[in-house]
Amino acid sequence: MSRSQPLCDGSHRGTKFKPLKFRIEQQVDTIHLCECKLSTTAPFCDATTCQKINSNSLSLEDLTLEIQEQTESKVL
Repeated sequence: MSRSQPLCDGSHRGTKFKPLKFRIEQQVDTIHLCECKLSTTAPFCDATTCQKINSNSLSLEDLTLEIQEQTESKVL
C-alpha cells in the first residue's frame, strides 16, 4: 500500500490496514518483511501467501478473506 514500503506514508488511511510497529532485538543478517499485507506472521513474510497467489490456487480476494477469518477467530 505505501509507496515507501516498508515505511508508512499514511496511504492506508480509510482501509482495514493499520501500521505495525516492531523491533528487532537481536543482530540479524537478513529479514523478509511482508509487502502484500496478507502474511500470517506480520510484519515478516510467511512466503505461503505469495506461493498461493502465484500458483493460482487462490485468488487474492479469496486469500484475503481466508486470512481475515483466521485473524478474527484468533481475536475472539
